[in-house]
Amino acid sequence: RITVIDTRGAVLADSSLSEAELAQAENHLNRPEVRRALSDGRGVASRYSTTVRAQMMYLALPFERPEARGFVRVAKSLQDVEGLIWHMR
Repeated sequence: RITVIDTRGAVLADSSLSEAELAQAENHLNRPEVRRALSDGRGVASRYSTTVRAQMMYLALPFERPEARGFVRVAKSLQDVEGLIWHMR
């Protein structure tokens, strides 16, 4: 899952949401991974997503372009991550 968030926390794009769902998306500025990206330049968090109803691992990074600034966040289900770790073992 990939999410693009502006500096005010508005979700501009999300690979898991329809246009209608995107219009209803909550402000993401206070999500732990976004707060850490804002303060530290990179934010990582593992938590439950009410949107996709699953435990997820998140990584958020700030971006800055002449036309826009904000955050890009990627997410993967922890079940998938744990499966990959099990497979590597």
